[in-house]
Amino acid sequence: AASSCGLEPLRRRLPGSLAVGRVKIMCARAFGLDVDLQTLHYRVDGDPFPTELDDDGNTLSYYGVSDGAEILMNEVDVEARKRDEEREKAMQEQRIEEQERTATALQAAQTKGFEVKA
Repeated sequence: AASSCGLEPLRRRLPGSLAVGRVKIMCARAFGLDVDLQTLHYRVDGDPFPTELDDDGNTLSYYGVSDGAEILMNEVDVEARKRDEEREKAMQEQRIEEQERTATALQAAQTKGFEVKA
């Protein structure tokens, strides 16, 4: 897939009604990069920050891709994605543990406040 960097860009007129997923299929055929490993962005002349086409079901017109826009294909870093998912899972577990500690402390405080002493 890294070899696609040396290939000439494709120049195509694409209808605004074309779904992002279909564009990914076209890129897979042209550049040999599996659809699941692609991220697509687009930019227009003079725009320094490309916009991610992050939903395969949406159309190009949904994102405002206009005539003359450039669609950029990047390869997903599988290892980085895996690290991000593991980090997110660890953070989620940490949040759950913190919530459980807080709930336990609140329950203990409520129990002490309602004790009846004889």
